[in-house]
Amino acid sequence: MDLDKVMLISAGTLFGSKKEMLPGVKRQYNVINVAVANGKAHLDVFFREDKKNDSAYPIWGEKHVPNEKKYIGFDVQLNHLSDDEIQRAINEAKEFEEEDRRQMERSTFKNDCYVMINDIQSKLHEKKKEIDPEKKKEIEASIKDLEKSIKKTKFEKISDSEFDELKSRKAHLEELTVYL
Repeated sequence: MDLDKVMLISAGTLFGSKKEMLPGVKRQYNVINVAVANGKAHLDVFFREDKKNDSAYPIWGEKHVPNEKKYIGFDVQLNHLSDDEIQRAINEAKEFEEEDRRQMERSTFKNDCYVMINDIQSKLHEKKKEIDPEKKKEIEASIKDLEKSIKKTKFEKISDSEFDELKSRKAHLEELTVYL
């Protein structure tokens, strides 16, 4: 019987600080056990998350998984590819490289917006007595505008002009909050 085993650690959001994390998301990492035998791979994924989530020193524990095993396991059929199949896959990857780059840019932009909004809202709360009420209203309106635009946008289908409009809304919010 041909058998190989390996354990991987997926960092996930392991090194994310509270400032960088989206609201409600906890730092986490995954332990993945992989066993390969007879052309098949069996994977067991164990999820760990920061149970405290409010300090520099995490308290790691099991993340809830909806089964009694405390992990998710599945099998994968492994296929050996010929040189032609590998070259075809490389060519397809090159063909879609620009589209993949665009999608990554848009996805990163969306996440950056949420992080920025979270950061601004925290600063507004911290400095609520120091900020002019009219300026605060203007900032909150800009936040709502950007959030609404992001939520209704289908990022996988967004045109360049629509994306430019979103970028200008983000830039406007950044300009309003540069003094925070």
